[in-house]
Amino acid sequence: MGEKEKKKTNSNDGFVIQPTSTPPPIDTSKWPLLLKNYDRLNVRTGHYTPLPFGSSPLARPLQQHLNYGSLLLDKPANPSSHEVVAWLKKILRVEKTGHSGTLDPKVTGCLLVCINRATRLVKSQQSAGKEYVAVARFHSKPESKAKVARALETLTGALFQRPPVISAVKRQLRIRTIYESEILSYDEEKHLSGNLQEDGNLVTLHDVLDAMYVYDAFRDETYLRRIIFPLEMLLVGLPRIVVKDSCVNAICYGAKLMIPGVLRFENNIEVNAEVVLMTTKGEAIALGVAQMSTPVIASVDHGVVAAVKRVLMDRDTYAMRWGYGPRASEKKKMILGGLLDKKGRPNENTPKEWLKTEGFLPKLTGEPQTPQAPTPPAVKAEREEQPAATETDEATQNGVTQKLKKKKRRAEEEEASLEEVADKPPKKHKKKKHRETEEDDE
Repeated sequence: MGEKEKKKTNSNDGFVIQPTSTPPPIDTSKWPLLLKNYDRLNVRTGHYTPLPFGSSPLARPLQQHLNYGSLLLDKPANPSSHEVVAWLKKILRVEKTGHSGTLDPKVTGCLLVCINRATRLVKSQQSAGKEYVAVARFHSKPESKAKVARALETLTGALFQRPPVISAVKRQLRIRTIYESEILSYDEEKHLSGNLQEDGNLVTLHDVLDAMYVYDAFRDETYLRRIIFPLEMLLVGLPRIVVKDSCVNAICYGAKLMIPGVLRFENNIEVNAEVVLMTTKGEAIALGVAQMSTPVIASVDHGVVAAVKRVLMDRDTYAMRWGYGPRASEKKKMILGGLLDKKGRPNENTPKEWLKTEGFLPKLTGEPQTPQAPTPPAVKAEREEQPAATETDEATQNGVTQKLKKKKRRAEEEEASLEEVADKPPKKHKKKKHRETEEDDE
């Protein structure tokens, strides 16, 4: 090989993919929302058929973005939380709005507002923990910062609390738990005026008004997408279970998640813990209650993984894919062959093996159903020839029974009337006669 050819091969080494025994690692730490650290999830199976339905939460059409959206509002002072949420409903022109938690009218701060389908997360967000940032001023100068920190430590744990005199809630003694207190900044001589920065997701009512005006006037969606974020952002802290596309619509109709529908799952799943069921595109399908822990999901091959607690996705977003499995296809063949009735229920021709696997019980307290012996053709012909006679016999029997019932009713009515007459007290005729005799004597 000449020197020129060596130089060409050396110069092209950086553009040639060299064969390796292991696939290159994928960095998913920067993937958005529920797809973050996707490669760290436990893999149940990698075989599934992706369906051309749904979309990434950050790439939804604007109407779907509003339908599955929520926003963090910087509530102004004086109006109540309900008033502010009602104003947002009119500004955004949506069907439903809801807020998690309530701020007093005089209080300003972060108010979580959910829109349309995201309102189903309001109750789950109310039970979540809250974090407050406060600015305090002491009447006299404390001895040191360490003493203030020790005093804050005494205010952690379960504490009694009573709302103030001017409050929107009932003034009832209650217990509130403070998990952690931290001093963010401390100034002995009062040079700071407080935290003047706002979080990047916090918006005001004026921001919402401006974003809607820009969209109505110029059809620019960027500002609306900036202030309204997908509901998946509220579910980042929950354990995730990735579901196949073929069972998404079944879950939207309320079906339980079974083992064959699981693709990936988290490490920290426990029984009765709240989990989020998601698609491979990062969409939240529903909130569920785990019926298995992580080791059980990895080891078993059948059973219920999670029961649906709250469905978030609209029905029929994904196509219906149930009824295509081996059991369902065999059932359809048996219906066509006459081994099952039109609704798929067992009949006389159903084989015993199917009854055992189906778990079918013909009677709760009776004997198991056995297929009847086929009747000979001669008996069938006789039965077909005598339908009219049987109908007339049944009619005569019905007439006789009705007459007997009428006789019994008449006899019962007569007995009841006799008992009433016997129970009545005798009429007082003697007194009248006595009075008449006295009048005659006079």
